[in-house]
Amino acid sequence: FMRHPEQLFAKPVESVQLDPQNAVVVQQHVLCAAAELPLDLQGRDAELFGPQLVNAVSALRAEGMLGLHPRNQYATHLLYYTGSQESVTRGITLRSIDPEHFAIVNEESNVVLEHVESRMAFYEVYDGAVY
Repeated sequence: FMRHPEQLFAKPVESVQLDPQNAVVVQQHVLCAAAELPLDLQGRDAELFGPQLVNAVSALRAEGMLGLHPRNQYATHLLYYTGSQESVTRGITLRSIDPEHFAIVNEESNVVLEHVESRMAFYEVYDGAVY
């Protein structure tokens, strides 16, 4: 693309490959949903997330990420985000499910150019690479 930038916009957009049954993907979506509104295990959320919701909720509760409201312990069908992060979505990426990333930083301006998955860093991060 450096020598022929017009090719960047001439090619069709890639189709996304997503497994909606993937436990990590479901957990991330459930966590983001609970951070926005209480997660309703008997209502719309159960319908939208399907049978994967039970395992995702169990895992997230075990990690201390979901829990009951401290002032309403009787509404056991409603779960709230109880994690320590102020913004859940900052720790979740749409590009991958790998939780560990490296930031590519411009040393002169101290600006983050890109984040690279830890498993791909060995292949993509090297002197002379274009970001």
